[in-house]
Amino acid sequence: MHPCLNIDEVVQNIVGHAGNNSTLHSLALACRAFVEPANDRLWVHLKGLKPLVNCLPDYLVGTSQTSDNVLVSP
Repeated sequence: MHPCLNIDEVVQNIVGHAGNNSTLHSLALACRAFVEPANDRLWVHLKGLKPLVNCLPDYLVGTSQTSDNVLVSP
């Protein structure tokens, strides 16, 4: 890892100029110095809880028969 990545302001500046979520994801995978700052920005822009619920196993959560916005336990 380059020594300049030990400076938090440099890392924050790089992450701040990332254009989209795909770039932030790539930064988080590229270097340990980017993991926390990139994930922080990704979580800030999370639109609702649906992406998190989609990460749960299917046996824990199912969709309702009446609405797509309601979750039920199977």
